[in-house]
Amino acid sequence: MSAEAFARVELQGRPAVEIIGDLLPAERILGALARIDELEAADVAGGVTLLPGTADLLAALPADRWAVVISANRRVATTRLAEVGVRPGQLVCADDVPRGKPDPRPFLLAARRLGVDPARCVVFEDAPA
Repeated sequence: MSAEAFARVELQGRPAVEIIGDLLPAERILGALARIDELEAADVAGGVTLLPGTADLLAALPADRWAVVISANRRVATTRLAEVGVRPGQLVCADDVPRGKPDPRPFLLAARRLGVDPARCVVFEDAPA
């Protein structure tokens, strides 16, 4: 893959398996995914931060009225969220859906788990995807 083609691959806000699928041949995907999971789960100290205002917003919401929908798998997600003190009552990870963000299914699953009509939900996103 050329540097120009690589520069066009959207990296943030998508499940790792989808990104790897854009970059590597099929026979290398599982090995690469395992290595990325290892690295991401281990690399949290100092590299994971909350966006400004996140802690205040979450503290102001009833615990049963918000969820985290994340492109990471559950292992990486729980490790990173714990690092910044975020403990959602509902967590939707890449492991929970057949297609990750920006597909709407992860968000719809979160709404269903919260028992809320998706039309009454608000999403705050940190990635362009």
